[in-house]
Amino acid sequence: PTKLAAAGGLNQSIYYAKNIAASGANTVTVTFNQTAGYPDVRILEYSGIDRTNPVDVIAAQAQSSGAICTSGNVATTNPTDLLVAANTIQTFTAGPGARFTERVHSNPDGQIAEDRVVTTAGSYSAGATLSSPGAWVMQMVAFRNAAGSQPSPTPTPTPSPSTPKFVQAAYGDPQPSAASIPVRYSGAQTGGNLNVVVVGWNDSTAQVSSVKDSAGNAYQLAVGPTKLAAAGGLNQSIYYAKNIAASGANTVTVTFDRTAGYPDIRILEYSGIDTTNPVDVIAAQTQSTGTTCTSGNVATTNPRDLLVAANTIQTFTAAPDSAFTERVHSSPDGQIVEDRVVTTAGLYSAGAALNSPGAWVMQMVAFRAAGSPPPAAASTQTTLTRNLARQQQLFQ
Repeated sequence: PTKLAAAGGLNQSIYYAKNIAASGANTVTVTFNQTAGYPDVRILEYSGIDRTNPVDVIAAQAQSSGAICTSGNVATTNPTDLLVAANTIQTFTAGPGARFTERVHSNPDGQIAEDRVVTTAGSYSAGATLSSPGAWVMQMVAFRNAAGSQPSPTPTPTPSPSTPKFVQAAYGDPQPSAASIPVRYSGAQTGGNLNVVVVGWNDSTAQVSSVKDSAGNAYQLAVGPTKLAAAGGLNQSIYYAKNIAASGANTVTVTFDRTAGYPDIRILEYSGIDTTNPVDVIAAQTQSTGTTCTSGNVATTNPRDLLVAANTIQTFTAAPDSAFTERVHSSPDGQIVEDRVVTTAGLYSAGAALNSPGAWVMQMVAFRAAGSPPPAAASTQTTLTRNLARQQQLFQ
């Protein structure tokens, strides 16, 4: 393994199995000698590779801090090689290296495998950009092509993600306090859609004890509670219910463990969202005073995401983010929910302008579109297995 002591220890190895047997859906299992911290196993199948002596050359580097990771240069000796590179990092991969194609982007670890076919022997390296500076390990293996073949990944069907769409919204913000707040959708709900519930409140003691609805959907916490002590206490959480049941006009009820100050409950329904693993990434920020609130940047990992953002504030929201559409603007609290659909994985944030300086909390959740490729972490299931009898370890 390539090892780095920084960041509590980063380690990576790349294994291969040549001339594999035909089989049905195969499971690869990696077993450690003890419990391993944050294991991230990525498996790939390629065709057109030399069955007898597949490895041409290898490269590996590690660094305790940096915004770009690289395998370092290595001189290939074969006319046509498949370059396969991967990283293990402290932060998050923002994008693959130039001229490389990203094949795996694990979630939530944000680590990748990328490849490139080269047709001339020469000096090559692999790289990747990180979302922020941190420790990293990167390795690259050059695999020799089979005579008369062009290396390529085994073709897989290209998914066609749906376009997420806003359906309806409602809110309730009783003044000045309440312990249980019911909020009713005005229209019927469509089975398979997504419900989003934003819960904001202004005190330092109350906590959410339950989020339920009259259709019996199960709600999960996406982000929060994000807390700010300023202004007597600002708090916000975002919940969601995936793959909701079809129902008539549904009522969502948020209950606190005690009376909460200025609760503000905003509910939204969306279509076209992944019914199994809807949450891609989350972001949240707070500030004790300012005229603009922002969720902060987050790197999405999915090609098409619905970004849903909301704020809980001391003053009043003047306008949504210019790239977002406002869906809810509560009254009299003046707190919003806004959304945006993005079609490329990358760095995104949400914001809103306030009418005067004040304390604020802002959160954003990126929801994966229906029909998106399965998250890389889910596809490996961290079942970490491999048939060691058929492999060689490249990096000792």
